[in-house]
Amino acid sequence: MAVYHQMGHHSNNLIDLPGMSAYAGAIFSAINCTETEAAEQISEVRDTKKGFEIVFDPQLYVPASDRGKLKKWPYFPKDVDTADLSAATWWSELNTKLASVCQKLKVDTVCSPVVIPRVFDDKYYSNSTRVGTELVSLFKRRDINVLQTALVNMAELASSDRALEIGSIISQTGAERIYLV
Repeated sequence: MAVYHQMGHHSNNLIDLPGMSAYAGAIFSAINCTETEAAEQISEVRDTKKGFEIVFDPQLYVPASDRGKLKKWPYFPKDVDTADLSAATWWSELNTKLASVCQKLKVDTVCSPVVIPRVFDDKYYSNSTRVGTELVSLFKRRDINVLQTALVNMAELASSDRALEIGSIISQTGAERIYLV
């Protein structure tokens, strides 16, 4: 199983440490840097770590009080806290903008966008899976992979039946891998 380094604030300097050789890649987070800063960090990693997977996490699931530099990214929706999140067009527009950013950054992989729902129900998990599958289709002819983000309520995982139900819904994704948050 591959292990990835979740890049934190100014942790790009850790990439070159000998212990990092065990990692398959790094997950770059939009919360800690601007698009320009991320592009520079990704370029540095590309120059020093051949075969190291560059993953981008759009991080829409962080609380409004802790969004750091997210609002400066061109894909970040200004209405994320007030929009009708059941509207497919809202997610399609977001996916299109996110795809554009990922192409500019030249990442290998992107995590599908998700938000923290009011209720963790089947409808939420189904919508998350639909959004991830749509993102996969946007990258069909490009060399960028998609990780289906599964933002899961930990309390629900305590019930083996519910964990299986959630797994059944999320496994419907068009993505080949899942990023569990």
